[in-house]
Amino acid sequence: MYYPYSSAQFLNDEIFVNYGGQTGSSLPVQRDIAYALSEKLMTQHLGTYLLPTDITGSFQYLNHYNYVWLDHTFVNSVTSVDFMDERGVSYYTISDIPSSYATVFDSRVGLLDVHHWASSHCCNGTVARPYNLQVVYNAGLQSGTTMQQDMMMALVTGADLLLGEILGYGNEADGLVGLAKFSNQEYSETRLPMVRTGFGTSPRTQLIVQLVSHLNVKRYISL
Repeated sequence: MYYPYSSAQFLNDEIFVNYGGQTGSSLPVQRDIAYALSEKLMTQHLGTYLLPTDITGSFQYLNHYNYVWLDHTFVNSVTSVDFMDERGVSYYTISDIPSSYATVFDSRVGLLDVHHWASSHCCNGTVARPYNLQVVYNAGLQSGTTMQQDMMMALVTGADLLLGEILGYGNEADGLVGLAKFSNQEYSETRLPMVRTGFGTSPRTQLIVQLVSHLNVKRYISL
């Protein structure tokens, strides 16, 4: 997933401290890195951006199957769909969407419906069928959703974990790896299985996943 932001779009020192983050001896540049990485990892986890972002992507198109899975969830709008030939040249463009040619079937999961007869209508005698589609669309959470307390808490928790890795002392284990079993002469414990996340598998990463579970869309089902 291409990520166009090199700096944090939401997190800053004020938000970090308000949600319990500890700046300690860290440098501002180190915190900025942690903020940016936390937002990037959250984007990868959710499959969409934390604010509306314009994207251009190429997708395979088969005439017998008219639904196209876009690369991101929470699709806000589709600007255009270009029918491309084998040479990568556009020979027909749909720019008025929704229309009789294309419709966003499910914006939450990012499912575009390019109507079956559109290809036969746009194709000419020199092009048997579209080789692929180039889609320009906008996807991402609205800023009001990202600024909710649950998302901010999740992002701050992620930034705090990453900041610990940068400073070198870690937060729970190097690489944010969770502990499955612990024992010594006085005490032992076995934790419940932990979900693997882009933030790691430590207990605090489970909190991150829990806080944003309502935004994590299941897109594909397989046997």
